[in-house]
This record gives sequence, structure tokens and C-alpha cells, in this order.
Amino acid sequence: MVIGGQAVLLYGEPRLTKDIDVTLGVGVDHLDRLKAIVNRLGFKYLTDRVDDFVKETMVLPVIDQKSGIRLILFFPFRLMKGRP
Repeated sequence: MVIGGQAVLLYGEPRLTKDIDVTLGVGVDHLDRLKAIVNRLGFKYLTDRVDDFVKETMVLPVIDQKSGIRLILFFPFRLMKGRP
């Protein structure tokens, strides 16, 4: 799926963005594992209430403080448990 700035480049008017949109192949039931990775990489969360925000929006926004580039992680599934 093409979303965010990449979709604008493909279908709209080109513009520079300082974020990367990523659609994950896992559901929110993998949030704890993803938070461990985010913490290990040293990214900062862009919300104070991470778990509630993700469960409400299906999005985890973080930022690399060195570069200032935001990483917006999209969860396509509420739960994947029981999926083949």
C-alpha cells in the first residue's frame, strides 16, 4: 500500500517531508515487542500515552532525535492471533 509522502509523490504534487510512513505486517498484539525495538534504537515517542494512543489510532509515531526524522508506524490489524 502506498501512503503518506510516497502517495503524494506518486499521485499528487511533490513535496519534501521529514517523516517515513511504515505499514507494519503485525497487529497491535505485537506492540510490546515493537516498543522494545523502538527503545533499543533510541527513538523518542511522540505521545505520552503510547499504549492507549496505539489502541485508539492504530499508529505509533516516534522520532529520531539526531536527524529529526519522524517514523510513523501503522498497524494494519487490531489482532493477528489465530491468523495463518
